[in-house]
Amino acid sequence: MANGKITCKNFFKNTERKKLKEQFNKRWIELINECEKNKLIFQK
Repeated sequence: MANGKITCKNFFKNTERKKLKEQFNKRWIELINECEKNKLIFQK
């Protein structure tokens, strides 16, 4: 804490665990899909 303010927040200790887990998984799926799409482009 600096000057009584929180400078860093741990999002994995969020009380909305289910929502956070869904968002995390969605981002991973998007990243994997993007990588797979790039593989197909380079193979052609």
